[in-house]
Amino acid sequence: MHRMWQRRSRSKALLISVVCLLLSACGSGQAHSSSAGSTSIGASRAVPVALGSPTVATSPPPSRAQALAYAHAVNLNASDIPGASVDAKRAHGATANERREYRACERFIAPSHKLAESSSPKLKRGQELEMEQITSSVEVLSSERAVARQFVLLAMPSLRKCAARALTRNLDDKPLREAHWGHVKVSQLPVKAPGTSATIGIRILATLNLPFSEVSVPIYVDVLGFALGRAEVALTATSATQPVPGATEQELLALLLARARAHRL
Repeated sequence: MHRMWQRRSRSKALLISVVCLLLSACGSGQAHSSSAGSTSIGASRAVPVALGSPTVATSPPPSRAQALAYAHAVNLNASDIPGASVDAKRAHGATANERREYRACERFIAPSHKLAESSSPKLKRGQELEMEQITSSVEVLSSERAVARQFVLLAMPSLRKCAARALTRNLDDKPLREAHWGHVKVSQLPVKAPGTSATIGIRILATLNLPFSEVSVPIYVDVLGFALGRAEVALTATSATQPVPGATEQELLALLLARARAHRL
């Protein structure tokens, strides 16, 4: 009995440390590159599940200051999520090997002129294995045509497969005592964002296997988003053992959409 208790205690301690690591790395709103025309395969980008026929903008693009003001006005804050607080921990930066893996997938993305991008703080709620982390991000491109082109390219199955391979290899490179990672799966999620020109929905599922306790724990990173005019808006929800409830994700996405409509570019 004592040995069984020790194994359970050890499993829980390891799981908590790993979940905290993933929430810091995968759930961060800083997963994308800040350079124009470059996209990292992480939580801030996703694969669209629906694509409309956006009207090409004829008005001149906003200034960088206007685009940043728009992004800040749309993004989430701690008061938007009951029981949430801002996680001040810095995200773990990608290693050189991880950056090479992600750049190999970036060949699927066409260069575009990015006017501005901004992410919300890392918002967390819950404790230990019940912890959730939610962030949002907004990117403003030079034209609606550029946004539509990005979404078409992001819909390619080859990009989704490349992302899964890259994430699997990068997790394999992170050694864990008495545990190992399974293959990462990347799948699509349904998104409700009426009136937008395109929507995005993706689930990244990583499994942590603990042989000594015969336990496998799933880690979920869900990304939902939409394109509206020149803006690409995404919501990222990271959690362990079970996904963040779909109703919560859709409610926050609806809030982001309402703000995106209320603030004109």
